[in-house]
Amino acid sequence: MCGIAGLLAAGIPGPDVEQKLVQMLQPMRMRGPDGQGTQVALHGRWTIGLGHRRLAILDLSEAAAQPMRRGKLSIVFNGEIYNYLELRRELETFGHRFVTRSDTEVLLAAYQQWGEACLERLNGMFALAIWDANEAKLFCARDRAGERPFYYYRDSGHFVFASEIQALLAVGPPVPRAANWRRVHEYLAKGFQPLGETTYFEGILELLPGHALRLSLEEDSPCPTITRYWAFPDRASGGPPLAAEELAALLDDAVRIRLRSDVPVGTCLSGGLDSPSVAACVVRAASRSESSAFRYQGIHAYAPVPEADERAYVHRLARQLGIAVDFVEVTGSGLHAELDDLIVRQEFPFLDPSIYAQRCVFRRATELGLKVMLDGQGADELLGGYDWAVPRVIAACATQRGWLAAARQLQKFSGPRFPLPRLLVQTLARCLPDGKREFPNDLGNALAASFTHLGLPTLLRQGDRNALTFGVEVRLPFLDHRLIEATARLRLEDVACDGYTKVLLRRAMKDRLPEELLARTDKFAFAVPQARWMQHELKGAVQEAAADRFWRELDWPGTRRLLRQALAETRGAPYRRAAWKVLCLSRWQRLFFG
Repeated sequence: MCGIAGLLAAGIPGPDVEQKLVQMLQPMRMRGPDGQGTQVALHGRWTIGLGHRRLAILDLSEAAAQPMRRGKLSIVFNGEIYNYLELRRELETFGHRFVTRSDTEVLLAAYQQWGEACLERLNGMFALAIWDANEAKLFCARDRAGERPFYYYRDSGHFVFASEIQALLAVGPPVPRAANWRRVHEYLAKGFQPLGETTYFEGILELLPGHALRLSLEEDSPCPTITRYWAFPDRASGGPPLAAEELAALLDDAVRIRLRSDVPVGTCLSGGLDSPSVAACVVRAASRSESSAFRYQGIHAYAPVPEADERAYVHRLARQLGIAVDFVEVTGSGLHAELDDLIVRQEFPFLDPSIYAQRCVFRRATELGLKVMLDGQGADELLGGYDWAVPRVIAACATQRGWLAAARQLQKFSGPRFPLPRLLVQTLARCLPDGKREFPNDLGNALAASFTHLGLPTLLRQGDRNALTFGVEVRLPFLDHRLIEATARLRLEDVACDGYTKVLLRRAMKDRLPEELLARTDKFAFAVPQARWMQHELKGAVQEAAADRFWRELDWPGTRRLLRQALAETRGAPYRRAAWKVLCLSRWQRLFFG
């Protein structure tokens, strides 16, 4: 992973564009601590500048540095093309020759050979920009799931892009430095952060996952053209049900190609199914030469309270897989000390402080000399690991198989995690039409929405910032597009059945993971003791934030109620959510806009 930047400007001299590029790269130095490069070209009245901060993962030599040129093409690229070796062999049959061992050079050759259609052949995570001097065109694209970020600003005389918004703000005029109040109000009103082209910064846009952007300088008034090249699979497309053996094979291969690295690779570990499944697949591939970069080292973050401490499960997992594990304790005092830097690195206000635990994991990875970390992100969205999937499965069961079958599932899931009265009400509600709901009642549509715009994009953005704060690349095997597309063939009983979620993954890993993990029905998403922190380590910060004049000047009808909830000091969810929103948004506004 790296940081990319670019500036296309009309009537601005090359040296001035070069200076702007250097300014843009400075805030992204942590994304790419291993080097920096710029390139400036001219086309008519336009100056084209490309910039890159390098995190060296494949081919550590200077020959693989960026911006990279190949003929009349130049590229800046953030991410990894995991199937670059297979693509390289195919391209060599067409006569292409290579001077590096990098995936960047393969990517450029693929564009030379297949043009924009090369995107369909890529298995990886990427945000890329290619200046094609032959056609006077800038071609940009983002990977299917949106693992790598791409932000941009445009007006009649400028097109500016970067991996981070701070890089765009570093340009100065014409890029504005102003909050997008519609998104701020949305943050205050909702319990999720839907993905969209607009950001929390006025005038700064996001290229959506699975989309490509073209800007032709042959036009009198160039305007970006954006198209979608990939869409989340339609569950109604049919096909044979996805088998556990097929899921295991897909995950094995996704892990295999994500072990390609010239620097040490480690793994995140939890007491659930997702990252342990990834780790089990790594161990299975241990005899292969491509796994030689893997260091048998896992990292797990915990808070010493029952709802956030899975160390016992992780110990059992590590022993069975033969992996050393390093435990990182997450504390409220640590969060308090790092809060401002965390918010600046995240760039967007966020909904709760649990992401601090992930930040601590990646810091520890750097201390252990691990430059690449594998993780299990995406499995919950694809395979139905969240609690909201259960009433949707039972509602679909009632529709398809009758209420007798649904009643059996209600009874099987009934317990502390799913109290029967509440689960019944939720199930009945999921049988109703969606109406104006943003989060669909239908299971298939809900999984798609969670993956594409209501859940996963936020987690990917947060993971990108947390990892790159410490110069670590995170790789996510569950987001291999082959595996994503295969999950369209999941049946209801593969998602949730007889008291278990992610049923198919449990079957796929039945001979690889400890029985204690496979049999768990009490797995929780990692949650720091937020209410406790708010009432102790962060209490003064919340009170200070609530007194900020920002709230008196904010034109939002729910401000008074939000502040009252934030200062209530109860342990309820409304207090936790309100106190954090008041603290986070106040600090965000101060840090970015004074």
